[in-house]
Amino acid sequence: MRALCDSCAHQQLVPNTRGSVFSLCRRSRTEPERFARYPPMPVLECVGFTVMSPTPQPATQQHHAADRAAQPPARVTALSVTAVKGMRLQTTDAITLTRQGARGDRRLFMIDARSRMVNGKQLPALMQLSSQLDEQRGELTISFPDGRRLSAVIEPGEPVGARAYGDIWEGTLVDGPWNQALSEHAGQPLRLVASACATDRGEQGAVSLISRASLARLAQEAGAERVDARRFRMTIEFDGVAAHAEDQWIGRELAVGGARLRVEGHIGRCLVTSRDPESGEITLPTLDLLRAYRAELQTTEPLAFGIHASVLRAGEVRVGDSLLPVPGDAAER
Repeated sequence: MRALCDSCAHQQLVPNTRGSVFSLCRRSRTEPERFARYPPMPVLECVGFTVMSPTPQPATQQHHAADRAAQPPARVTALSVTAVKGMRLQTTDAITLTRQGARGDRRLFMIDARSRMVNGKQLPALMQLSSQLDEQRGELTISFPDGRRLSAVIEPGEPVGARAYGDIWEGTLVDGPWNQALSEHAGQPLRLVASACATDRGEQGAVSLISRASLARLAQEAGAERVDARRFRMTIEFDGVAAHAEDQWIGRELAVGGARLRVEGHIGRCLVTSRDPESGEITLPTLDLLRAYRAELQTTEPLAFGIHASVLRAGEVRVGDSLLPVPGDAAER
């Protein structure tokens, strides 16, 4: 029993490779003298307790029906995940969203000899690899370009704090057959780390979304027939709205399949989007294209393309499900 921690906004769940999950207090990073990193359970009283934001009450059925009549729902057209952050995306017909993101998605990441998180931006060769995680069995499979597939149950390892984006990501080192093969492929020492959530923005960016119309608009700027959505490594791709309509959803809630999301911000882009999603070679001047027609926009991050969201209500999402801003939510009132 974790008592207060389970409903506290400062909780971060950290799994180990034995299948246990620990409750980390984020406030320990800025106030270590006041808050333990892993507080003894159960926590019944805490001066730093901050209740998680509740889901606003739904609008009336009349308002709900009128809003839907005026705005047909968008539809999910693609879902993508990768067990190991930085490796090639894998498409799937269905995902289960939790507070930490899609189940089995980005549950591991890689660190270098200096305990820095690395991905395709620093090591484009990693984009040639694919990974799948069988969560029930705890089995990780990594596939290499030469046809090798390394599969094993994840073995226990030691806790580690990795440097990523100016923060410390907590996780556990992963033992097994992969580290040597990954190091040889990348040409430098690498180690796998298991984590509850290895998305760039943590639980605030547990899910990422992009519309097909926005992808088509970028292709138009590039003078290309199409732009591969995998460049942007998004969880959910959808159709049925105008180009960049999702830019206006910041602060709003989205109903998608059986889940409820809250859009937290725009996703600023980096060099990795210029790389081919399979070879890792730079094949598209993505940042120059975005700068040419989106640099002056007021967005939460520069050179934005797509949005990120937190998960308010867990649920399954399938290709073909509806996606619609929730009528009458706090952002509308």
